[in-house]
Amino acid sequence: MVDYHGMTPTIIIGLGGTGKEVLLKIRRMIIESYGALDNLPIVSFLHIDTEQNAKATEPQVVLKQDISLSPVEQVWTKVENAKPILNNLSSYGYLAEWFPPHLKGTDSILAGAGQVRALGKFAFTTNYSQIKSAFQYAKQKIVGHEKFMLDRWQVELDKGINIFIICSLSGGTGSGMFLDLAYNLREWIPSSEIPQSSAYLVLPGAFSGLGDRVIANAYSALMELDHYSRNNT
Repeated sequence: MVDYHGMTPTIIIGLGGTGKEVLLKIRRMIIESYGALDNLPIVSFLHIDTEQNAKATEPQVVLKQDISLSPVEQVWTKVENAKPILNNLSSYGYLAEWFPPHLKGTDSILAGAGQVRALGKFAFTTNYSQIKSAFQYAKQKIVGHEKFMLDRWQVELDKGINIFIICSLSGGTGSGMFLDLAYNLREWIPSSEIPQSSAYLVLPGAFSGLGDRVIANAYSALMELDHYSRNNT
């Protein structure tokens, strides 16, 4: 008698540089365990960043297979010309209520958020449609593999999908985006379809020597997380 065991289709979302590093490590581990990424089609990846093609320390060729992310697995949340929006914030109520006045001189966001959380949040907001489309594609990729997983790995798939968000709280991109992303995921997927939704948030101890801003960003992010975790919020 075959002992079938269950797995749940999973989407792993990495934000910023730290998110990318972790995504690549997971892809490497899948190749080492299953031989190829395509051999585990129930896992999909999405990287969201304010910097295009950010360098990663993880070697992107492992066991003769490229583990780099494909274009459809990445969203560059660039903002090429912010002035028309920021000069007319009153017309954008969803921005005006929180965008810091001292950042209204921002011209563009093309090479990272500069450790400024508000710019990461701004980049998420202005690229909302692109991020949503990329997520829907990532979700579509992990659907319909029940027979393959049963035949190849003797695995019966559990219902629903798991979602994992991975980022640092110390920079501007992930720290600025992760809460907005979490709330939007609730809109994009019915709660009945998500048996588990988790975040792995890297604290500033991993970035010693990068100045006081990494601590301030993490503190602010944790304060917001605490606020939005309360039942009466």
